[in-house]
Amino acid sequence: MRTIFVLFISLLSLGSYAQVQLNINLSGTCSYYGESMTSSVYGFSSSQEAEQIIERIVSQVGLKKNFQINAANVPNAAAVINGSTRYILYSQSFIGQVNSMTNSRWASISILAHEIGHHLNGHTLESTGSRPSIELEADEFSGFVLAKMGASLAEAQLAMNTIASENSVSGTHPVKSARLEAIAVGWYKAREGSAGGGSGAGRPPAIPANPGNTVTYVSKCLLTGDANAYYVTDTNLILRYNASNGQMAVVGQKQGSADSRFAWIFASSNVMYGVDRQGNIWWQNAYGQFVKIGIVTYP
Repeated sequence: MRTIFVLFISLLSLGSYAQVQLNINLSGTCSYYGESMTSSVYGFSSSQEAEQIIERIVSQVGLKKNFQINAANVPNAAAVINGSTRYILYSQSFIGQVNSMTNSRWASISILAHEIGHHLNGHTLESTGSRPSIELEADEFSGFVLAKMGASLAEAQLAMNTIASENSVSGTHPVKSARLEAIAVGWYKAREGSAGGGSGAGRPPAIPANPGNTVTYVSKCLLTGDANAYYVTDTNLILRYNASNGQMAVVGQKQGSADSRFAWIFASSNVMYGVDRQGNIWWQNAYGQFVKIGIVTYP
């Protein structure tokens, strides 16, 4: 029996249900935390809202919905293929809990997107079952889709941050920190693509530094939860590009770092961020811990 891929899921108002029979045996499959499941599936008709969420997700990648979605007696949620039919199954039992914990519908959308990512990446066609690499691929797809739908990075990571265990309980699933990073990778890919991608497309126009001269951008900084982009110039100025009005303003400087962990410092009037040699941007919180809060790319 093929292993399926399971996550907690939250949907908002699922309405009334009609029982349907699903001839899918979950014996030998694993849940989100690696628990085995032995029961067969009893399904119930899905809500219109759940169907609409699926439609919205697949439309972001130019596809038509070819999944059947059912409420079912699974521990949380699952992407599974039975014959030629693709299913996304979810348990209503966790709806109230997850809604209460996250207080955001993005949690439901991100989890559904993860499950769809398993289908679109062909994971449910494999006989090897779940493993960390494919879970991360589905997480990356989730981050990508939610960015396309307008979610902030924090919103895209909300379900994982709120629900997931800090450590993997089995060899099939990666640790929480790796999954959060995969979501961020997908989110930033979508954000870069929506800005126009390579060959300079989507770059803000050069702005006058003084009469007869223009600024040259050497890198771009993207910060978690911040819709604006920050451009570093060849003169080590940091300019903020306001996404809402297209205005540029000088907000800081690129400075050298005395800390060997960082290649340079993103310094403004009220914050200092360390940038490592891989282009990751770090902020030191009040407890002295470094938290990754962005990445550096090139315009």
